[in-house]
Amino acid sequence: RAWNLLDPDVLAWQAAEGPEDITPHLVELRRLIEPPAARLAAERRGEAELAAIEGALAGMRAAVADPEAYYRADLAFHRALFAAAGNPFIDRLGAVVGAVLEVSFRLQRRSLCFGDVTDSVFSFTRSGPLTSRMSFVTGSQPSTGVARSG
Repeated sequence: RAWNLLDPDVLAWQAAEGPEDITPHLVELRRLIEPPAARLAAERRGEAELAAIEGALAGMRAAVADPEAYYRADLAFHRALFAAAGNPFIDRLGAVVGAVLEVSFRLQRRSLCFGDVTDSVFSFTRSGPLTSRMSFVTGSQPSTGVARSG
């Protein structure tokens, strides 16, 4: 029987064994999951979902100096974004991203830094579906350097 590699405890164990080995894979996973979820959230979100995303973003801005509060707000931002996608299966992927954020937080004592990317995700989601912004959500991002094995 194989390990559930996305289980938070298994992720933490793997990160403790060698974060330099796991980090590029986790970044790649997030790049695979998050942009399409943001696109769907932009297309489907209602005012309540937008308010939840915006509230979490405000929490991130307010907590820049407090790693614990920042992590909680970052997690709330991602969970709200996945919920706004309007698909229960994609919403569950938010739990996967949550586990990845937790490992990131444990490794760095803070999740990924607040900045332009988070603001861009929110702006995209607030404005709704716009074809001109598709490069943001179609994976037009630099490679993580993960090479295929075998």
